[in-house]
Parts: sequence; C-alpha cells; structure tokens
Amino acid sequence: MIRGSAAFEAAITHTHRIAVSATAVMAGRDVATDLPIVGGQVSVDADKFVRRTASLEFVERLSPARRALQSLLERPGMRLQIDKGVAFPSGQAELLPVHHGLCDEVDASSGKGRITVESPDLGMLVSLDRFPSPTASTARSTVINQVRALVGHSVPFVDFRSTAVGAQVVPRVTWEKNRNDAVGALAVSIGCETFAAPDGGWLLRPTSSLWGTPVWTATEGASLIRLSRRTSWADVRNAWAVRAERSGGGSYYGYAEDTRPTSPTYVGGSFGRRVGFYSSPLLVSNAQCRMTAVSLLARQQGKRESVSFAAIGHPGLEAGDLVCVATQDQTLYLILDKFTVPLFKATIEDASARSMTPPDLEGMD
Repeated sequence: MIRGSAAFEAAITHTHRIAVSATAVMAGRDVATDLPIVGGQVSVDADKFVRRTASLEFVERLSPARRALQSLLERPGMRLQIDKGVAFPSGQAELLPVHHGLCDEVDASSGKGRITVESPDLGMLVSLDRFPSPTASTARSTVINQVRALVGHSVPFVDFRSTAVGAQVVPRVTWEKNRNDAVGALAVSIGCETFAAPDGGWLLRPTSSLWGTPVWTATEGASLIRLSRRTSWADVRNAWAVRAERSGGGSYYGYAEDTRPTSPTYVGGSFGRRVGFYSSPLLVSNAQCRMTAVSLLARQQGKRESVSFAAIGHPGLEAGDLVCVATQDQTLYLILDKFTVPLFKATIEDASARSMTPPDLEGMD
C-alpha cells in the first residue's frame, strides 16, 4: 500500500473532493501533463501477471486540441500515468499513483466528443517480450537479480524495487518462450510476488499473509457503505506437496499441511485433507521445497471470501494487501485479490478476497 501525508490519510477516510491527474510519459520522461481526463476506472487483479488495467476517457474539447491529443496518445511507446487523491479546501491537491500503463488501444470515434484508451500496465511489455529462442538463466545469479534482469530487458527504464530477503541462487534452467512465466516462477521460488507498480516502477515483495497487520480498515457506520459476502471453501488447500525434478540428476521434495487442531482447515478434522501440488525446476533442495510448501499453505488456507462492498476507499491499496472490514457483527481480515478503483468516485468496488475472522486466526497461531 502507498501512503500519503498525515493530512491526506485523515481526509481520505471521510467524504472529500476527489482530484485526478493524467500525464503522458515517453521513455521515462513526462511529455504532457494535465491531460483532460473525465472518466474511467482501474481494475486490479492479483491473479494476473498484468495486474492493473485502466479504462480511461478524455474529453475532446476543441477539434484542434482533439487532433493533438489523439496524435499524442497514438504515438508508439506512449504511456499514461494516472494519479488520484484529495483536493483540499486550500486549493492544493495531494495525489497517489493508481496506474501506469500503455496506450495500446485508442478510440477517437468522430462525433462522440470523447477519446477512450484501454491501458494495461507495464507487465504487458514483459508478457509480449517472449524469448525468441531458448534462454538459459544467468550463472551464479541470485533470484532477485535474475528477476531484475528479465524485467529490465523488457522495460529498460523501470525502477526495480525489492523487499525480498535472502540470496538464493538460480539453478541452471532454460526458458522456452514466456518471459512472464519465468519471472512469476522465480518469485514463487522464494515466497514472493512480483508486479508492475502503479507509479511506473516494478516490485518484488514477500507474499502477504493473513497473520500480518492490516494496512487499511473499513468500518460499518463510517467508511464502509455496503457489504455482501459469499463464502467458498472450494479452492482452499490445507496441504501442499512440492517437488523439483532436475534434468541433470536429483529429485527434491517438500510437504506442509495444517496440523493445528483448532484450525478450521485442520487436516485431521471435518474439513478433510485437500492437497495441492506444485513443481518447479528452480527448487534445488528439500529445504527450499519445504519453504515453498509452507508459503503456498499460508496463501491458500483462508476460505475464499467473495466480498462485494462499497467503501470510501484508499487509492494507495494494492492487490495482495491485508485489510480489515469491521461490521457490527463481525471483523474480517481480507487479503485483496481483485478490486476496482473508479477514478471520479471515492469508493473501491467489486472486491473479492481471501478471508478469515480473528477467532479463526487465533486458532492457527
């Protein structure tokens, strides 16, 4: 989650005047600011490599300006930086980044008075930059540096930031086609997730856990406006088997399961044993396989909570963030999987999440 100033954080939890800004960016440099954006939303999905997709609408105003704006947005390699925040009564505004993406689809149909843009984030550049021939990992490179190199090849101007720890070395592997699959698998091999950030950077960070501290809270009667829930246990796995088969010899294995008798997903309880499987040539020891199994177990233990709510939302939220939703009857801890940020409304909407209640979590300590 991206935080604002103390004044911003105080204002964002109440009704406030929204400020939105759109900037055209080329090769890491701002080429046009204060673009006439009048509508749009940003959809965020942690299950996709291209995590953020924006649907944006710009006003036409005058025809010469329209032609200039259309020509600008249609330039190959053009990107858009979208920021959203608070317009204070003083006339000043504070904005946080909510999207940085490509101008790959520009629609300026005559007579409509609008120019629309569909904008995927920078993950699209990594996905499209497939390996033209089989490509080997870099000898003696750490996982962090290998991710940095693979992403940097596709997005040379990106600001790569990592909060991952450890110096796990990448084994000798060869990738056939998809660079995004290689990047994602490398992150998983050290218990992390990696994605294009809304400020135009790139993040590698540890996967969030339900046992952390919530970064944002929506409370009934205050910021929480509406809540509906649908619970599903169908995708929950309370045991994980992880295996690595090495072409040069060696087979490694790790296993983790929910062994807490007080847990709702205890393998010896009424929930039963539901085993997930994962394999990767990037795993080079039984200990690493075990670590990966423990990480996958932490990510999948929570019941799948499909939450639809309207709340006065924080524009700095990211998919994968741990948040708290408190009603009069119950407090839910949620790891956001998907949500939508309307640019000109103060809410976040259409959210889905993995969830457990505090009593569930206490039983899993």
